[in-house]
Amino acid sequence: MRLYRHVQPARCGRVVAWLFIGTVVLSGEGAAAVLTHTAQVRALSPEEAARSIPVRLRAVVTHYDPDWKDLFVQDATGGVYVAAKGRLDVRQGQLVEVTGVTGPGDFAPVVDSPHIRVLGAGTLPPPHRVSYEDLISGTRDSAWIEVEGTVRLLMVDEQRLNLYVGVGPERVRATVVDFPREGLERLINARVTLRGACGSTFTRRRQLTGIIVHVQSLNDVVIRQAAPYELWGLPISQPSSLLRFSSKKSVSERARLRGVVTFQRAHDVYIRDGEQGLLVETQQAMALQPGDQVEALGFPALGKYNPVLQDAMLRRLGPGPAPRPVPVTAEQAVGGDHDGDLVEIDADLVSRSAKDREQWLGMKSGSHVFDVEIDPAAAADLPALKEGSHVRISGICEVEVSGVLNEPTSFRLLLRSGNDLHVLTRPSWWTLARILRLLVILGLGTLAALAWVALLRRRVAAQTKQLLRNNEEMERALAAARDATELKSQFLANMSHEIRTPMNGILGMANLALATDLSSEQRGYISDAVKSAESLLALLNDILDFSKIEAGRLELDAIDFSVRECVRDAISTLAVPVHQKGLALEMRVAEEVPDGLHGDPTRIRQVLLNLVNNAIKFTSAGKITVSVDLFEGVGPTPRLHVSVSDTGVGIPGEKIGLIFEAFRQADGSTTRQYGGTGLGLTICSRLIGLMGGNIWAESEVGRGSRFHFIIPLVKASLALAAKMPAAAPAPETPPLRVLVAEDNLINQKIAARLLEKAGHKVTVASDGREALAAWRRQGFDLVLMDIQMPHLNGFECTAAIRAIEEQTGGRVPILALTAHALKGYDQRCLEAGMDGYVSKPMRAEELMAAIHRVTVTAPETTGLPN
Repeated sequence: MRLYRHVQPARCGRVVAWLFIGTVVLSGEGAAAVLTHTAQVRALSPEEAARSIPVRLRAVVTHYDPDWKDLFVQDATGGVYVAAKGRLDVRQGQLVEVTGVTGPGDFAPVVDSPHIRVLGAGTLPPPHRVSYEDLISGTRDSAWIEVEGTVRLLMVDEQRLNLYVGVGPERVRATVVDFPREGLERLINARVTLRGACGSTFTRRRQLTGIIVHVQSLNDVVIRQAAPYELWGLPISQPSSLLRFSSKKSVSERARLRGVVTFQRAHDVYIRDGEQGLLVETQQAMALQPGDQVEALGFPALGKYNPVLQDAMLRRLGPGPAPRPVPVTAEQAVGGDHDGDLVEIDADLVSRSAKDREQWLGMKSGSHVFDVEIDPAAAADLPALKEGSHVRISGICEVEVSGVLNEPTSFRLLLRSGNDLHVLTRPSWWTLARILRLLVILGLGTLAALAWVALLRRRVAAQTKQLLRNNEEMERALAAARDATELKSQFLANMSHEIRTPMNGILGMANLALATDLSSEQRGYISDAVKSAESLLALLNDILDFSKIEAGRLELDAIDFSVRECVRDAISTLAVPVHQKGLALEMRVAEEVPDGLHGDPTRIRQVLLNLVNNAIKFTSAGKITVSVDLFEGVGPTPRLHVSVSDTGVGIPGEKIGLIFEAFRQADGSTTRQYGGTGLGLTICSRLIGLMGGNIWAESEVGRGSRFHFIIPLVKASLALAAKMPAAAPAPETPPLRVLVAEDNLINQKIAARLLEKAGHKVTVASDGREALAAWRRQGFDLVLMDIQMPHLNGFECTAAIRAIEEQTGGRVPILALTAHALKGYDQRCLEAGMDGYVSKPMRAEELMAAIHRVTVTAPETTGLPN
């Protein structure tokens, strides 16, 4: 309930009857006589005082506060409050004449609209010596009184001194108007006698809530006994020892405690000492934070359940970490052991309400229902809450009691901030209210639909036909899209096969020709033809890579590898074109770069080859430098910074953003001057993106370009050797009987010639049916099987051979020989029963290595099948 500061007189029940004789004589028209004694004013009821009865009093000023405009006067019959409107030229002890009218006041009748005339010096009446029971009874209100007690706490504000005085087990507040600013410490803990005007605090319903003694100056504060001890010299007590029986001292004596602040709310400070929480009530204006170490001096008093420390003085010892809440269950919180402490509990939100500036949450944990009071400062930071949410909430636990023994029956939490509430799970959207609302809506919709069925029947039929036509069109479009996708994939596979097949013939025949005796001019022509064919093959590989990237089917193959060998291998591959153009090619790898890393060295090498190839293409003089640095080396995933710089023609600044787009170049004329499709940098960008890195370029026209990329890698699980030994050459394969199934005459010649030069005996079949017949006629140590052949393709022929072998026993190694180079084709060959895979154009060393691999690991073949 709201408290009012202003002090008003209480109704006096001890005024003798003769004071009222002739006081109020009511005529037929309600005329009233003048009231001349304070007891006459105080004897009126609020309704009677509201009639504005004239007053003329002669009394002594007992207290005057010009700031609060509080004026108390007293005559022989008692004291009364005068509701002065402005500042008066009066002081304590003066004899004054007060004229005015009665008023109901906010608590008891007062003298309203006063006119004060100073008559001269007066004499203060002897004060009434009162007890706390006298004060709280209201009979001494507005009277000049004297009370004795111990000063528990003093506070100085801008206008007055506030003393909190213990009177027995209770306390009263005294305000002093005139006082010096120095030497006030001597009052703390001293036994004093106060003289002043007794005032009251009250509610809107005119009900008493407390006592204030209005003291004019320190002359009215008499020290009877000085403080018996130095305050901060008291021994440290524990909260658990407060208000416990002791034969040596009173349980209400001042105590000194030390603890950690868990929360401050206005003048209420919650601290934790050990495992117990405690509420400390103070009037000090001190801002404390959770975790602050403090000492408190105060008086133990009865709380709702556990003791509290009243009229406390605090001093901050230093900061500390914020205390963590104690996890408890609802049963433990109701038990009372955590009263006043910071606790944490999981519960379900039942309700949320707001009143004035206060907000409350209704929570349920198990079978216990409790309230959560939200501090106004925390309301703005709360997360969005819905009834039924399961939350974890932290706050100050306050135990609620009932019964004659104050047994704990419930508890509530005081929420400190929005961070003290965490939503663990949110409620299901399907609540009972929403389901009922949906059912109502559905019912109304159904009725509306039924009402319109007859009118909309034709329109529905027409729309149905239209929808059917649309569905049919969509099905056809979807089928066409699927067919287009399949055709695109098939076209890509066929183009790969159709281009690689003649490329195999060109490269194969050219390499065979280079192995013969040629003149230098002839060798030069054929070498140039080989270079052109290899360039065309590289272009084909770029197109295939780009297509696989666009289709999302390009995957990385991560292995442990040596960074330095990967870079060195890429550079050495391009040593010849660099030498032919008279350029310098430098490689620099920083010492801090770890050599053993885990990633896809093939794709890293492909990016380096593209970048260095571009640098060679656009550089006519100067040098090309490849640098590798450690961009970030913290943790198990270092990031490498690789750059390729040249002294070539450079790229205009406005074109830098275009070079990584597909089929785009800095200048269209470069296609005619330098060649290229514009796919190389696009593939580099996509590959670096797949590896989780980024790539960019810097350039200046006429001064050269510098391309950078940063990629994350993983440290190798096993450290690579500082210098990995060169792979030993594969052992020679003994002469074999080889069946070559190939429908292309040129590829037949190339395969047969390569095998015969290696010492093998070769039999050639032009299609799958002929190959199966040849295998059935005689035994072979190896079959080179082309995939695309007439009559029986390579897969069908292999399946037929394996079916026969299951009945007869034995197994001949079959090596797939195909121009298909798409991802996953090698796996398809293995699933079809083949033992290996060689793509066209085939190189002699790759073919011989594959033959050695499948023949060494394959079991010996039997002779002719039965």
